[in-house]
Amino acid sequence: MFFFSDFDPEHLTGIRPAFEKIIPVIFANGLLMLIISIVASILLATNNRLKQTEKEKLSAQISSLKSQINPHFLFNTLNNIYATAIDTSPKAAEMIDRLSEMMRYTMKDTQQSFVQLEDELNYIDNFIELQKLRLDDNVRLHYTHSDIIPPFQIAPMLLIPFIENAFKHGVNSEQQSNIKIIVTFKQTGLELTVLNKKVNTQRDIAERSGLGIENTKHRLNLIYPEKHLLIISDTEKEFLVSLHINLR
Repeated sequence: MFFFSDFDPEHLTGIRPAFEKIIPVIFANGLLMLIISIVASILLATNNRLKQTEKEKLSAQISSLKSQINPHFLFNTLNNIYATAIDTSPKAAEMIDRLSEMMRYTMKDTQQSFVQLEDELNYIDNFIELQKLRLDDNVRLHYTHSDIIPPFQIAPMLLIPFIENAFKHGVNSEQQSNIKIIVTFKQTGLELTVLNKKVNTQRDIAERSGLGIENTKHRLNLIYPEKHLLIISDTEKEFLVSLHINLR
């Protein structure tokens, strides 16, 4: 049996230095484990965020590409081409060729993450030429870009939603219409300006256009974070888009 009278303080004196050596080691190991846990948590959260961002990019890309395949637009264009072919088959052949290029670009080239800027603008050229088939004399269209296109790459189908939106909201056979599309090249990228006078349109067309622009905003934020500036002015009479993208 142990009695306090048997307690020898000298034993404690011998044990104390050992504890004094062990305690810092235990504390250091605990701190190290805490740091490792925190770093591991941060790395795991970062990895999950990167995976989610890539998933969102892919989803937005697929949604955007699908939205461009508009069967109503294709069938209406083919009908216009057929009507043109009655009197001038050479022009009809040119329009069919443009439509074929557009379909080829949409189905094949846009499956890549990035395409040549020249190819993207060629698609826009063809789109606008085909749209001209249905324009009346009361529609004033101004479209321009430099013939010398810099060798930049760009995410596919990124510009066309703003241009398509102008034709959806800016063309009405019973109203005076005005559409202006200007592409300007800079040393680091491009500027796109799209302006259309607002005319009366069907409600479902307006709703689809809004979704297309929101989807494009999302893609811009994902693909070109801090490398683009998008300004949209939506007034009672006009709709203006100004987009600056750094492509370097």
